[in-house]
Amino acid sequence: MREDSIKERLMYEIVGILLVSAGVFIFLSLLSYSPIDPSFFSYTSPRVKEVHNWMGIVGSYVSSLLFQGFGFPSFLISFLLIVFAFCFIFRWELKYLSVKVAGWVLILLTTSSLFGLWAKPIGFYNRDLLFGGFLGEICSRNLIRYFNLPGATILLLMILILSFVLGTGISFISVIRRLGGGVRQWVERSVRSRWLRRNVPRGQRSW
Repeated sequence: MREDSIKERLMYEIVGILLVSAGVFIFLSLLSYSPIDPSFFSYTSPRVKEVHNWMGIVGSYVSSLLFQGFGFPSFLISFLLIVFAFCFIFRWELKYLSVKVAGWVLILLTTSSLFGLWAKPIGFYNRDLLFGGFLGEICSRNLIRYFNLPGATILLLMILILSFVLGTGISFISVIRRLGGGVRQWVERSVRSRWLRRNVPRGQRSW
């Protein structure tokens, strides 16, 4: 029984370390992405031996695939992998794992679509880089076709909120309540401090 628990703990730790490694690898490959590196979407002469990506030829292909597909929201993938890695390493309970993964996939697609709606392509090495990638661009164009820009934005924000709830298990209403309570306390303290400064002598203040 004890041997089984040790094996299970080692298995969880190995999976966690692999996920951390994958998350760091993807993050560094995205961070050092260069469109002039070899990739699935560009032709590079065999004579070109230098690869600018920090993770080498594999990193150049991975970063190109993610950037072209999802744009800058691709960084969420590395973040998600590291979060799941800590869940395995520290044995945090993962309830409804498939639902949470689906929620994070929706977050990725929704943020890519929002970037496609509002962010213009940027020039990078004399090439246009889509903020939301091709998938974000396709989704945003189809949504604009049927809902126009304001309607598409409202729809995507609603999906983003729902996917956040699915992916994290955190109630959006409770987050709003806590933020509202914090803002209210800050406003009350600010108003009280200003009132004391104006109406109460410095030696009689009780802060």
